[in-house]
Amino acid sequence: MESEIKRLCQIIVKVVNERDFEFMSSEARELIDEHVSPDWYAQFDNIAWTVNFAEQIEAWRQLRSEFPSLVLELVGFDCDMHKDHTNATVIMQTAMTGRKGVKLQGICQSRWRTLPAAMAAAPCLVIVLLMAQIQHVYGIGFTQFVANERAAVQIIVQILSHGFGLMQTYSLRTYYTFGRRVQAFRRPVSMEELGLWAAISSGCVDYAHSSVWTLLSTIILVASVIPGALWAGALTPVITPQSLSYGGTVEVPTFSTSSSDFWDSEFQVKGFSLWNRVGNCQGAGLMTTCPVPTLHGSLLSTLSSATTANNTFRSHAKIDSTEWSYLGRSYGVGSSLGLSRPSYAGGIVDAISYTEYGYVSRSECIFNRSSAYTLTYLGQYTDTPNWFTVESANGFLPNSFDDGIGEGGGEQYNVVSNLGFNYSHLAWSARAIGSRNFLSIATGLSSNYSRFNQAQCQIFFTPSAFNISANMTSNQITVAPRDSVSITSGLLPNLTVTTNVMNSINLVSRLASSSYSSTLGDALMGNLANFLAPGAELSTSPVKDEVILQSLENSLDAALDAILGAYGASQIALARDTAQVPLRTFGPATNTGDRAYIYTVLGFSSLVLLLHLVELIRTRAWSGLLVFNIFDVRCIAVALSVGGTGIAEALQSHAELEDRNHHTSRGQWTWRGNANDEDLAALRIRFLSPGVVHNIPALTVADEDDHVQLQPSMRMRNHEMRRNGSSQESSRVELILQHPK
Repeated sequence: MESEIKRLCQIIVKVVNERDFEFMSSEARELIDEHVSPDWYAQFDNIAWTVNFAEQIEAWRQLRSEFPSLVLELVGFDCDMHKDHTNATVIMQTAMTGRKGVKLQGICQSRWRTLPAAMAAAPCLVIVLLMAQIQHVYGIGFTQFVANERAAVQIIVQILSHGFGLMQTYSLRTYYTFGRRVQAFRRPVSMEELGLWAAISSGCVDYAHSSVWTLLSTIILVASVIPGALWAGALTPVITPQSLSYGGTVEVPTFSTSSSDFWDSEFQVKGFSLWNRVGNCQGAGLMTTCPVPTLHGSLLSTLSSATTANNTFRSHAKIDSTEWSYLGRSYGVGSSLGLSRPSYAGGIVDAISYTEYGYVSRSECIFNRSSAYTLTYLGQYTDTPNWFTVESANGFLPNSFDDGIGEGGGEQYNVVSNLGFNYSHLAWSARAIGSRNFLSIATGLSSNYSRFNQAQCQIFFTPSAFNISANMTSNQITVAPRDSVSITSGLLPNLTVTTNVMNSINLVSRLASSSYSSTLGDALMGNLANFLAPGAELSTSPVKDEVILQSLENSLDAALDAILGAYGASQIALARDTAQVPLRTFGPATNTGDRAYIYTVLGFSSLVLLLHLVELIRTRAWSGLLVFNIFDVRCIAVALSVGGTGIAEALQSHAELEDRNHHTSRGQWTWRGNANDEDLAALRIRFLSPGVVHNIPALTVADEDDHVQLQPSMRMRNHEMRRNGSSQESSRVELILQHPK
């Protein structure tokens, strides 16, 4: 404390010695001019350079009693010069009371200057944590919660985002407020400018300002909500392109001997003949143990649409369910989808994948011009009320003699219609004998379907494992053959199933006759049309044999897949002969926040923190910040009450001057409480540091040079307080209102 007193005294000596009075008010100048004498100067000199602190205190007491206003103003000058309000207040207390002063941190400095740092650092810590887990994804549990509780998630996100956004906007407003509170003690400020400061620091729009400043405060207010919006983007859970995989099980059909009454009861071989025991069929609708005849119509549709018009992957419905479809070939597997629910952990599942065993059916077709299988015209019968034409599909297939007996079994069945000979039908026969499977086609010579006459196909069934991928959202199945497997594989369907498939495809032709056309022939012609250019006429356009055969192969492969799938579906839905195989489920992964917003918030948070550090260094940790808040109406109210009627008199004087200049009269009092009043907006104010004129806050009027004009009532009140020994310890601010010239 001794060094601080000495420093102040040396300043006083320097001021008096150099006659540097520009900083003082007119009253202080008069006091110095009137009272400065060699003895008075010697007294200052002794105070400045004495080493006895007790003597300094005694000298200050004497000086205080003689020149109280001058002492206070000199103390304030030293405070402003050194930007050290706390120490200046301590010096002032020592000078005025004679007791060694104590720093009053809670009075002369703001206790909340560290709060902006905490508000700026907390969001930075959060965004660093978000950056640390930016690669982490959350699985089924969290994703399910986000999907099912969207409202709750949004409420949580909004609360957090607005909270972090408010922290950052509070930090920015506080930096601005602190800076203005310090700046207010260094230069005059107009009433309108002070109002703008208050509007920005409080985050509101004051329409009492000019249009430009109102627009500025509006833009700042709107911009203050941007951090919260950015935080919402950084915190909102989003579905990532990455999927997480989980385990589970799914049913696949098996063809055991215990369930042969379901999958092996329709066809029986007696001698050289194949008997169709349709009466053994079970089920109804789409679920049946006999794909033909029950699903005959669906199979004809499959034959006609096996090839897409633009030669892309064929999308077609499962033959047992209209809710699921295949993309590409089905290969007769994937029957359980839509019929039984896969077992996996609860939650959102986008797709599943598993392995199923089955057969890759493949047709290889040629034109056998020496084929022994024909469609023979037997004649017309006109002696009945409804005459009809009879044709016979008969002959031998390449494997007809593979039974080892030597005689073989030929094919023969009649096709009846109401058409003449020139419009004969299309017929085929298919047989599975031994290890070979063949299908032959015959048409009349003048038939519309003659392009397929004498076509002959060999059909292969290759045991294989299939990767089945099912999209649980679009109910679409994709099947891909993986590799060949041993025919003894435990989950491979019984080879007899392929024989029944051939018998079913054979039965399709026997059920396809009609009065005026061949529904089977129409189906094959429809698929052939898909190979040709759009709008091409089959009756006139030449078609290469390769195109016809490829079209036929596609139709047969699609029909064989459908029949295999129908058998599998009946084993699941009717026979309940199934096995559990493992599957992998793929569910959406959830990440906290979008990366773009996380990076944006990181940059903004870093900027706020950097701004805090810059302000901290520039203002020396806001060392000049007082607890007196110029934006607090309570502080202003106290200063106004002490200051008397200075502002009112200044307003009235300005009004009277305007009246004289314009030869008008507005009465005794002109201001009616309107903040938009031009006279009020024109007034300029200045905040002085504690201990400059009075010991308590006061508001007074300044002259044209911004010097303090002490009102007599204020000087009298100060003198009375000092005489009574009052030592106010509150921070003291003086407002100087200056009329514009």
